[in-house]
Amino acid sequence: MITENLNWYNNYTEYLDSEYVYWRTWHKPVLLAIEYMEYDSKEFIPLSTKLHTEHILPSGWDNEELDWKDKFSEESADNLLNSLGNLTLLSGTKNIRASNRNYSDKKEIYKGNSGKGFDGKTSFEITKRIIDEYPVWDENSIKKRHEWMVGRIQEIFDIGTE
Repeated sequence: MITENLNWYNNYTEYLDSEYVYWRTWHKPVLLAIEYMEYDSKEFIPLSTKLHTEHILPSGWDNEELDWKDKFSEESADNLLNSLGNLTLLSGTKNIRASNRNYSDKKEIYKGNSGKGFDGKTSFEITKRIIDEYPVWDENSIKKRHEWMVGRIQEIFDIGTE
């Protein structure tokens, strides 16, 4: 067990760079750690069924009715879909509304404009950053956000390259 923990510590970037972060049981706690550091008040957010992981590039990206194929090839989408840079936090309600939509629609839902009136902007700071910093969601956006998130993780857990 100790060896396994040391191995993770020494190779954490391999885990964070994986294209399968979404399938790791620790992805929500890592996203929450970044979220906590973005808040001033540091209010406790419990891991519950109300807390969802949102794929910004959706799992149904290749649906003919969506415009994601303009920005992603099948190979790039497969490599980035479940990666750290493509994941964020949302409430269950917003996540259900945002599921398998174009980026412009997702941003409006994150802002609270769900098409059914204004239901409030997302309270998650890491999701608000997406609205503010990424006018388009493409491979470069995912990579840039991934770099920011890894940097934050290094700061939070006081880990880095030696």
